[in-house]
Amino acid sequence: MEGSQSGYSPSSQFSGSAISIPLGNGRYWSPKNYSPRQGGMYTLRDALAYSVNLVSVRCVRELGIERVREYAAKIMNIPVERLAPYLSLALGVSNVSPLEQASGYAVFASGGLRYDRLFILQIDDYWGRTIYRANPQPVRVISPETAISMISMLGSVVSYGTGTRAQGVGFPCGGKTGTTQDGRDAWWVGFTPDLSAAVWVGNEDYSPMNDASGGGFCAPVWAKFMREAMQILGYNGKFPEGSGVVATRRPRRDSEARKQPQVVTLCEDSHERATPYCPSTYEKTFQPNERIPGPCTLHRGNRPRAPAAGSEEREGTGGGTVTVNVCTETGLLAGPACPSTEERTFPAGRAPRTRCTVHHAPE
Repeated sequence: MEGSQSGYSPSSQFSGSAISIPLGNGRYWSPKNYSPRQGGMYTLRDALAYSVNLVSVRCVRELGIERVREYAAKIMNIPVERLAPYLSLALGVSNVSPLEQASGYAVFASGGLRYDRLFILQIDDYWGRTIYRANPQPVRVISPETAISMISMLGSVVSYGTGTRAQGVGFPCGGKTGTTQDGRDAWWVGFTPDLSAAVWVGNEDYSPMNDASGGGFCAPVWAKFMREAMQILGYNGKFPEGSGVVATRRPRRDSEARKQPQVVTLCEDSHERATPYCPSTYEKTFQPNERIPGPCTLHRGNRPRAPAAGSEEREGTGGGTVTVNVCTETGLLAGPACPSTEERTFPAGRAPRTRCTVHHAPE
């Protein structure tokens, strides 16, 4: 979304904890993350890199489904009616073709410009004279700042997220994995500065695939194709403002943000605004005249953690503690793919700060 309108940047944080959305008639929709691990706070960059579904749902809910449909339709150049008007759109419930997805991702690579899809670029007659040449005109559909933010975030998918197997291209690139819950579809859509392509893998009879994932099945195919295509076509361009740029979008002014009720993620222990260190969170809606709590201090080591009634103070907590979710195999911060995790409390300043790299995150 446009930064001046949405106010979010790659470093904006959302909760990945469980959520149930009322559908009416006593029914609820309770989406899940691909990984069995729920909870914790994620930046939008990390949530995209690790395909955290619950963050996607919350982000779409905050922005508004109609705004998301409008932008997605403009980017892919398709009728907005083809996109489902439900929050499940965040998980890819609407059908779009590989070509439509590839052209949509090309908008990011071009700095926010969309070109019409063309099947014929030029026609020459028998004597080599050109009798037709297409003259596509670009249309700006998102700002350069937003496009650069997306290039940077989708690059994180490749550098450390679910798309690490797309790293063999040899050029700056970005993209996104996708895998249906039943393993019938696996996707990878990605781009370099000059070329965008989508890869889909599935069985002809649409039967489920064993251990299917977009990162494992499609990303290597894409990387091999793109590496050869870039060499054959002689492409060697650069992303707008350089491939290493990280753009952030302008936050909303407080006066604008407080005109409407806000959904805020709070720490279950302190009931203050949740931080990435909070192990358990919940959401609360604040009205414009209500005060929103400050950041949680209980899980940041700034205050000693008060023991629960009837319990003993833990050793080494005199200077405050930090409780984090760690991988039991490596002792590092747990990622979505870690098979065994547990919450551990450390003295302030002693908690691990590096995320586990042994278990690569699936989507």
